[in-house]
Amino acid sequence: MAVTNVKDAARRLVDRLPDGATWDDLEYEIYVRRAIEAGIADSDAGDVDSVADVRKSYGLPEKFPVGWDADRVQRLIDHYEGLSEDEMAAEDDAAAEQRPGQAVITVPDDLLPAIRQLLANRKSVVP
Repeated sequence: MAVTNVKDAARRLVDRLPDGATWDDLEYEIYVRRAIEAGIADSDAGDVDSVADVRKSYGLPEKFPVGWDADRVQRLIDHYEGLSEDEMAAEDDAAAEQRPGQAVITVPDDLLPAIRQLLANRKSVVP
């Protein structure tokens, strides 16, 4: 990730918050940002474990969603690791744009389990 002016990055972070955001929301976003940056720094320094090693240490099977494999996952990782801060922000913004037949909404966290279940049920009946 390219080095960015902290003030500019903070402004972009604040600008992406919804109008009703709280101080807690801002603190969470800063926490997530710092955690991601620390993870990237560890990765750049080679201080990481492979996914296969982590899965093995926790006894997890190597499973990918339908149509995915280790090579596709690595290509996606390579894509995002190659983006600058501005390119990442542009991708976030593009993902949130309205598209015909789709909507982006903000909902209370406590509704997420029910929404996920509704989506899972819908996917199971839609061909």
